Amino acid sequence: LWIAIFVGILMVSPMLAIFARLHHIFPQRDLFDIIEICFGKVLGKTIIIIFTWYTFYWATDVLNNYGLFIRTVSLIETPKTISVIFLAVLCALCIRQGIEVLGRCAAILVIIVVLDIFIIVLLLFPEMNINNMLPVFQDGFKPVLKGANSVFTQPFVQTVAFTMAFSSFRKKKSSYKVYFTGLILGALLSLVISVTNILVIGIDEATNVFYPSYVAVSRMDIGDILQRLEVIIAIVFVLGGFIKISILLLCTCKGVKKIFGFNDYRFIVWPITLLVIK
Repeated sequence: LWIAIFVGILMVSPMLAIFARLHHIFPQRDLFDIIEICFGKVLGKTIIIIFTWYTFYWATDVLNNYGLFIRTVSLIETPKTISVIFLAVLCALCIRQGIEVLGRCAAILVIIVVLDIFIIVLLLFPEMNINNMLPVFQDGFKPVLKGANSVFTQPFVQTVAFTMAFSSFRKKKSSYKVYFTGLILGALLSLVISVTNILVIGIDEATNVFYPSYVAVSRMDIGDILQRLEVIIAIVFVLGGFIKISILLLCTCKGVKKIFGFNDYRFIVWPITLLVIK
């Protein structure tokens, strides 16, 4: 699992280079603009419709998953729809203010996420068993490639959403820095979380439960002082979900704007959000 992340980074790097190159060649343009420039209005709009439907379906799926997570681990008696509505409304309020505001929110929230993960790893250290990492390559390299393909398709390839959200950078070559720095930081966080889960609960349980990080943190019990610290990982999940859903909503709204030739996407944020909730 952990080796697969490194292989996945190598697999997705050429794709990220293409994304960054597109932004470099077409400054001040997002993927929807680039598609229309390269393929023309008729074929271009057809491709844009496909991408827009993809991000719309993706946003609906992610929102539903996070609503299910909140209901499963915390608000058991609360209908999932309530959690979904509140999360979707927060995302809609954020993207109505533009990607700059979303970026500032992400810059603040990522500090909370990284700090929470750092605290979790430190507190789980006594529960870790290095033998859970062994043996390495027991079944050869084939399972590693299978895992790398899984990591490649989700989450690494999902960076394609940023090509639809981003349209301008401070400098012409900033796109390369943004994509590859984001890839390395995201991969490191995934690596730390994956290794921690394996060391604490073992590979069998880590691959057979819906929320392995939540299960791993639930094992943590520091006397009568610190208990039920799995709320920390719940905070990490929800904050990450807020940013991800916001990005996907933004991509969907920008796609609809391009399809119908609107001048601004902000006035369609609420209708799109209601459709995603439904």
